[in-house]
Amino acid sequence: MNKKILKFIALMLVLFGNFVSCKDNASEDDNANIDPEEAILGKWELVLLTRNSGSDEQKYTPTGYFEYLPDSLMAWYDYATKKYTVFEGKYWLDNTIKYLDVDPITTDYMVLHYENPLVECENGFLCNECGEGLWCYKYEYPIDKPSGFNFKLNFKERNTISLYCLDAMFYTSDYDYIYKRKK
Repeated sequence: MNKKILKFIALMLVLFGNFVSCKDNASEDDNANIDPEEAILGKWELVLLTRNSGSDEQKYTPTGYFEYLPDSLMAWYDYATKKYTVFEGKYWLDNTIKYLDVDPITTDYMVLHYENPLVECENGFLCNECGEGLWCYKYEYPIDKPSGFNFKLNFKERNTISLYCLDAMFYTSDYDYIYKRKK
């Protein structure tokens, strides 16, 4: 009688292990089938900063949300001022990184690129050497957007993304910026 009970318990453990294993594989497959171009559309709040492969986490209280719109437009809604701003700069997704005059590097992951248009600096700033006006980026993006222009994009699931800066000038911060979709 004890052998039958032990066999039954062993069988149940094997079946339970297979069920859990199949469930984990299904979620990985679901993430693999996400179309980033469509899935990124919508409103996203920064909720977490992680470092060292997630072992060091800092919760973050969002100051607003980013909205990725069709046609590569991006907008920001500020909770404090209740102001909604559509940026002229664009965003796009591909699998390349380009640094200055170097040929693009192809990656095996999606890269989220941001464009921030240049405008002539206000206040009459002039280049000391040439006497011409200096150029500045048009927007000072909110603090909820990490500094940089090229980010490794990782969909943790359909409603959670992680951004990691790939720009050489911003490597001093090794945070992953975790965003949740706002409903």
